[in-house]
Amino acid sequence: MKRSLFAALLVSPLAVLAQTGSLPLPLSDSLKPIQFREIPITYGNRSWVSTAIQRTYTYDGIDVQDPERELWPVMLKLNDPDVEREHIVYNQLVRGQREAGTLAAIFFWPGLVALTIGAVQADSYDRQLRERRNNWYQQPAQPVTTTQLVPDMTACGAWIGTGNGNGTFTYTCQSGPHKGYRTTVSGNATPAVMVSRPVTTAATFPVGSPPTELPNIPNGRGLMIGGTISMCIGLIAALSGPRGRGDSFLRAVQYYNRALKQKVSWEIRPYSTLGMSGASLVVRF
Repeated sequence: MKRSLFAALLVSPLAVLAQTGSLPLPLSDSLKPIQFREIPITYGNRSWVSTAIQRTYTYDGIDVQDPERELWPVMLKLNDPDVEREHIVYNQLVRGQREAGTLAAIFFWPGLVALTIGAVQADSYDRQLRERRNNWYQQPAQPVTTTQLVPDMTACGAWIGTGNGNGTFTYTCQSGPHKGYRTTVSGNATPAVMVSRPVTTAATFPVGSPPTELPNIPNGRGLMIGGTISMCIGLIAALSGPRGRGDSFLRAVQYYNRALKQKVSWEIRPYSTLGMSGASLVVRF
């Protein structure tokens, strides 16, 4: 009897410590383990196939639709330092992804708008240029008339000439409508009156060349190039964001399950009993 009472008195302070310091708040038995299963998923086409892992979390026998939003409050109730440290890392990853997504949206969507406007302008520009080229080619051939000097052998009835001692002769017309007309010829060439006569030649196309550009109409190339560059910057910003958000959450779940198994919820409940040896004080853990 005295020994049992003495042992109870010794253990009683430990019971107070166990109830206040060792038990998590809330108690471990109010929290359930988090189960998860991983299912491989294959996607792609005939020339390219890839495999990914789909992870499904279950809490208290029910599949969790939004694990990252619903399970973090549960895990943080355990007050485990590893879980809390992983939660800080997880928040940093989420913040980095949001910043990368914001930067990507700033460049990508305006770039897409600029690319679309540039494509519309380029299509309109090409259509108008084709119409002007077709109009140029459809015009009929325009005859071109020019005036040229040609010899007229019948314009003078009689010539009289004198030699110049250097092989050339100067002839003067003596009769006809061009009387008095002079011409110089070399050797035995026959003198003739040079008269102006119209000569007509046919041009294949109108004077000039078909149009190659429209200087007063925007062609959209600048917007298309700028929009493409902006979209590429946005994609690079999106891809450069931090990764590992799901892995961080999985590590937190593993820390939670490990800590939940290590936390032993116990308390000392002394009670008395009466047996053949008499009354005694018993402690239950």
